[in-house]
Amino acid sequence: MWNIFNKIQKKTIFTFLKTDMHSHLLPNVDDGVHNEETSFNFIKNLIELGYKKLILTPHIYSELYPNKKDDLIRKFNVLKDNIEKNKIPIQIELAAEYYIDKRFKELIQDNELLTFGDKFILVETSFVGLPLNFEETLFELITLGYRPVLAHPERYNYFLKNLKYFRHLHERGIFLQINLLSLVGYYGSESYKIAEYLLKERIVSFIGTDLHNERHLEQIKKINFSNSFLKLLENQPLLNNQI
Repeated sequence: MWNIFNKIQKKTIFTFLKTDMHSHLLPNVDDGVHNEETSFNFIKNLIELGYKKLILTPHIYSELYPNKKDDLIRKFNVLKDNIEKNKIPIQIELAAEYYIDKRFKELIQDNELLTFGDKFILVETSFVGLPLNFEETLFELITLGYRPVLAHPERYNYFLKNLKYFRHLHERGIFLQINLLSLVGYYGSESYKIAEYLLKERIVSFIGTDLHNERHLEQIKKINFSNSFLKLLENQPLLNNQI
């Protein structure tokens, strides 16, 4: 039994959020963790920080990570069974992070999507520019009853020239998720500026770790926001602790 889990935890960003809805902790399926031992280690660290629930979101990207829904479910069930056998006190669920491409359109048509919460679906796009079918794809999801969540929009630096576009997406029913490390400048000053803008506009719905590797984990463990910044986040319309 880990004594750390019986300690009274002070209020932090992690205890406030309770749920991490973006991580790459399913072993050996993408550019995240590569074995179950590492997955267990990362999960234990997230529990110690204060998370109560983790939603695993492996990449589904036809060119790099052509994962299939049934294969991911099978591998997830193995991980979940081993977590329960080892009495690791965490709730885990499976979703995915979908790259918007031609194959994604086919998955929508085939109803082969992994979602979390009330039909939230995590999507990402190119770091170079938006695809021509970007809005069309998102609005198709909405008409089908899904609730698209755009992963780490602050990392798409081409938006710096058109920050008001995020308000447009928000008003059309697109949810926005920023990475926790963006708030400490991990991805650079431009990503920080966009994240700051999104918080100022109060159009951020989720904050995720987007945890892939040891480097990410060590930086996340160092985060210690001031009380004033925590209050700023508490006043955001975040949905982490509602899923």
